[in-house]
Amino acid sequence: MLAGLATAITAAAVIYAEPEFAVAAREQALDGVSQIVPPPQAAEVAVVDIDAASVSVMGGWPWPRRQLAELIERIAAAKPSAIALDIVLAGGCGESDPGNADLASALRAAPATIGFVMSDGAATPPVLSAVALRPPVAVPELWQSFGAELPCPEFIEAAQGLSSVSLAGGTSALVRTVPAMMGVGGDLYPGLGPDAVRLAAGAGTIIVTGAGDPVISIGESLAHIDRAGDLRLRATGPASWASRTIPASAVAAAGPQRLAGKIVFLGSSLAQLGALRPTAASPVTPSVQIHADIASGLIRNSLPWRPSIGLLLETLVTLLGGALVVLAALRLKPVASAVVTLLAAGFLAGATVLAYLATGLAFDPLLPACGLLASGVVSGLSQYSAARAAETAIRLSFEQRLPRSIVAKLARAGADLRLEGEERVVTALFTDIEGFTAMTAAAGPRELIRLLDGYFEGVTRLVSEAGGMVDKIVGDAVHVFFNMPLDLEGHPARALACAEAIIAFSEEYRQREDARRFGFGRTRIGIETGTVIAGDVGGHGKIDYTAYGNAVNIAARLQEANKQTGTSILAGPSLEALNPPGWSFDSPGNFDIRGIGSMPIYAPRRGGKTVRL
Repeated sequence: MLAGLATAITAAAVIYAEPEFAVAAREQALDGVSQIVPPPQAAEVAVVDIDAASVSVMGGWPWPRRQLAELIERIAAAKPSAIALDIVLAGGCGESDPGNADLASALRAAPATIGFVMSDGAATPPVLSAVALRPPVAVPELWQSFGAELPCPEFIEAAQGLSSVSLAGGTSALVRTVPAMMGVGGDLYPGLGPDAVRLAAGAGTIIVTGAGDPVISIGESLAHIDRAGDLRLRATGPASWASRTIPASAVAAAGPQRLAGKIVFLGSSLAQLGALRPTAASPVTPSVQIHADIASGLIRNSLPWRPSIGLLLETLVTLLGGALVVLAALRLKPVASAVVTLLAAGFLAGATVLAYLATGLAFDPLLPACGLLASGVVSGLSQYSAARAAETAIRLSFEQRLPRSIVAKLARAGADLRLEGEERVVTALFTDIEGFTAMTAAAGPRELIRLLDGYFEGVTRLVSEAGGMVDKIVGDAVHVFFNMPLDLEGHPARALACAEAIIAFSEEYRQREDARRFGFGRTRIGIETGTVIAGDVGGHGKIDYTAYGNAVNIAARLQEANKQTGTSILAGPSLEALNPPGWSFDSPGNFDIRGIGSMPIYAPRRGGKTVRL
C-alpha cells in the first residue's frame, strides 16, 4: 500500500510541478490526440497560396507591387468578407515603387488586414484593430516588444486592420499556440486570424474578459486564451488544405463563387520565403494555413483550450486514481487487480481524448494515466513480492511437515483449499521417547538439543516419505496425521508402515555413542483411525492447523499404554477393524481410555490376519 501510494504521490507531484519533460510529454500527447480525426473546418475560410506553380507562371518572387495589386483586386472582385495578408509589405515605400499606389488602392477595395512582425526596431504600429480588456479580466502575460517591422505607411492607411503575423514555436519547435494578441510599445494588437474574423464579423473591437480563464470575444465567436494570451492551435494537414486552397495563378480561373463571402488568407507555401513551420499535422505547414486554422476554429468556436484548473484536476485525479488502483491491488487477485488498473488508466486516457475531441478541453491524456499505471504496477509487484515471500515461508514450513508433492498440491489448490474447519477420517500417530525426563537431567542443553534435532530430523523425514503431516512437536513427542489436509489413499496402512520405520530408525539411533551415553530411550507409538474435526485454529497472529476427536485422544493414550504392555506400537480398534492389507494384529487385552472407557487395543505386525484370541 505504501509503495503504491508513494508512487501515486510522486506522479501527482511531477504533474503539478510541470517540469520541462512533463510539459513536453503532455504537449506531444495532445498533438497526437488532435490528429485522431481531422479538426472541423469552417466553410467561411479560404486560402490563396502563392505556390511554386504560381511563381513559375506569374514570375519569380518577389513580385512587383503592381502584380500583387492585381492579385488582390481579383480576390476583392469576388466580394470576400475579409482579406488577410500573411505578407509583410515592408520596404520600397512611397514613390520608389510605382505599384505602391495600385496596391494601396486594391487594399481599399475590400476589408483587409495586413501583417507586421515583432522586432527590436523602434517603429510602433498604429492601432487599426482595437483590443479591449473588459473587467473583470485576468490580464495575460503577453508577448511584448518595443517595436515592429511595419508595412509601408500607404498600405497601413489603406487597410482596415493591422495585425501580427509572428508565430512562436513551443517545445520541439512545433507551433502549438498562436498569439491572440500581443503588446507593442504599450498597445495591444491582435493576431492575423482574430483580426480577419473581426473584419468579417463587422466588429469594431476585440473584447478580452474573464477573471479565471480569459475569453476573447469577436462578434459571435468566442475562444479561451491561455495565460500568455495565446490561442491553442488544432492544426490541419495537407488533405484539409487542398479543400480550401486556391493557387494564386488560378484565382481568376476559379471564379468568384470560390471566394465570395469568405475570409481569404493570402500567403505562400514557398520554402524559400521562410513561411513553413512545423505543427502536429505536418513538419512543413505554411504559416498562412496556421492563421487560417485559427480563424476557422474561432468561427466554429472549436479551438481547444486548457483550463486554469486543469493542472490541479490532473493532480487530484492522479492521487485519487492511484489510491483506487492501490486498493484494488490490496483487495483483488493479481489478474483482477491488473484489469482494474488497465481499465482505470484506459478510462482516464479515453475520457480526456473524448473531452478534447468533443469540447476542446485539453487535459493531459498521458501522465495521469501513466501515474495510475505506475501505482498499479508498483502495488501489484509489491503485493506479488509479499505474496511470494509468504508463499515461500509457508512452503518451507509445510515442507517440514508434509511431503513436497503434497505441499505443491496445496499450493495449486489455492483458494479451493478448505482449512477453515471440516470433518475428515484421519489416522493419528503419536510418538514418545521413553525415559526422556531422566535423559534431560543427564545431558547438557547443547547435547540434548543436538540429540533431539537428529532424532526429529529422522522421524519427520520418515513421516514425509510416508505421506503424513507432522502436526507439531511437543517436548519429545511428535504428533502426526495421515489423510489431512489432503486425501491420502490407504492411510491406515501407510501410518502403520511409518510407525514400523520410526521404531527401526529409533532403535538404530539409540545405539549411537552420544545417545547411549545419555540413556536415549526407546520410542513408543500409538495409532488410531477415526473421524476428526480438522482446520486452522488460533488468534493474535498464531494459527495452527490441527485436528480434534476421539481418534486423536486414543492415539495419544495408546502411546502411553505401551508402558504397560511392553510393546512399541499399539493401534486402536477402529484401525484394526479396517483390516489394512499386509498387517495382522495381536490383542494384549483391553485398556482404559480416559473419557471413553475400556476398549481393546492391538499390537500390529506384518503378515496375514491374526486369529483373535
